[in-house]
Amino acid sequence: MRKLREIGERGLVEWIVKRLGQLDGSTLPPGDDAADFFFKGRMIVSSDMLVEKTDVPKGMKTRNIGYKAVTAAASDIAAKGGRPIAYLISLIAPGEMNENEFKELWMGFEEAAELYGGKIIGGDLNSGDQIIADVICLGEAERTVSRFGARPGDVVAVTGRFGAQAAGLHALLH
Repeated sequence: MRKLREIGERGLVEWIVKRLGQLDGSTLPPGDDAADFFFKGRMIVSSDMLVEKTDVPKGMKTRNIGYKAVTAAASDIAAKGGRPIAYLISLIAPGEMNENEFKELWMGFEEAAELYGGKIIGGDLNSGDQIIADVICLGEAERTVSRFGARPGDVVAVTGRFGAQAAGLHALLH
């Protein structure tokens, strides 16, 4: 199995660009240095960074790392009353990572983006000694909700079950 250092940045970027989405009305093609789209409404922007050494428990599968990174950014948008439109993923990956691990990581990004909505439209790629994924999520909302603005009578909604994430982490660690 080839290592990322053997494939090189150009080879990885070519593989990624074939997988990028394009938003309606975009005039810049996937793989350009930026993305464009028409937008009317209220935009919400969130950035969330996942660092392997501090955010990934031992034993977590590479696909789940990518899934977790996108989920964190999409969750921030949902918590503000929005829905994701697009993701920009800036990724640092170790040169010793093999090609299948890289593809699994990317499939995790794509799987979460498909679940929450929105398209991966670009980002950046570099190499380092651990996985670091910074995911910027662009979202839209009719009305935003601040974490500081809840009042008696407001509806509070959650996704998933309370404690499920903590139980999963506990199971991985023990």
